[in-house]
Amino acid sequence: MNSDFEQNFQIKNIFQNPTYLIEKEKDKSEYLCESSICKVNFDFRSSFSEDFKQKDFICEFYSSGSLIEENCNPKTVDIIEKETIFKVKILKKSDKNIFKEKEFKIFKNNQNS
Repeated sequence: MNSDFEQNFQIKNIFQNPTYLIEKEKDKSEYLCESSICKVNFDFRSSFSEDFKQKDFICEFYSSGSLIEENCNPKTVDIIEKETIFKVKILKKSDKNIFKEKEFKIFKNNQNS
């Protein structure tokens, strides 16, 4: 099961509203926000399946290196900085040394605002 997780588990993200990104493709790791007001609403619950049940895992959501939430559906985040790095880490409850993580960069292009 552990090697199955390491080989087959994929972190998937769906952007929920409100999300003010130009493109919302699921598989990208860098996104651009043109608006002076930039909000991003991640949802990682679609990562789970019959083989990998959400109840067996913990989601940790980081912003610029700091843990901000333990939730697979974190709260909407206001992007203030020109570049913000988010990371989601999904760990097995039974062994927190077994995990997957994915990083996202959000660039705010507010030169016109």
